[in-house]
Amino acid sequence: MRIGVMIGPERGDSVRKVTRLLEDIARAEAAGIPTAWIPQIPNDLDALLMVALLGTRTERIELGTAVVPLQAQHPIALARQALTAQAITGGRLTLGLGPSHHWIVSDMLGLPYERPADYTRDYLEVLHAAWRACGDGGPRSIDVENGTFTVHNPFDVSSVAPLPVRGGRGEGTRQPHPRRGRDLPELPAHPGVRRRAGHR
Repeated sequence: MRIGVMIGPERGDSVRKVTRLLEDIARAEAAGIPTAWIPQIPNDLDALLMVALLGTRTERIELGTAVVPLQAQHPIALARQALTAQAITGGRLTLGLGPSHHWIVSDMLGLPYERPADYTRDYLEVLHAAWRACGDGGPRSIDVENGTFTVHNPFDVSSVAPLPVRGGRGEGTRQPHPRRGRDLPELPAHPGVRRRAGHR
């Protein structure tokens, strides 16, 4: 069994939030906690940006998002952002993602929340194409046409380490509960990059 800690959200102004997050992650790493998770909630800082920042102030602790809502950004944008955070953290990112809830997607963002399971499947197809594109011998291009997305995008962003992806359950899906999650295919490492010690 491995024990992790949730860091954030934090009330107050943004400067205070960042300072507190940095203090919390320093304590967590000093205490030997193996993982820290940053929640993505509608009224707080961006989880992946915070993961990237915390990665610059730590050396060992694994960092994850819990959970990035899919509807808030295009899968190409999320793939690029996740790969950037993975590079900044030296390969310590676990990308937690899921289809969120209707009261966030529809009521707050004004976006449709129809058939979330189908949307998640189509979204993951684009992400998996991004993982293949930047793998060893990959096509360096994302070409996907499905019920939600039509993507033909050059993509040459190599991963510094395998990128674990965890999926959470949204309304109307049959995915597991976010706290239990489920493993999705990893993004492969750039050729010649070793798996980091302790990576599962």
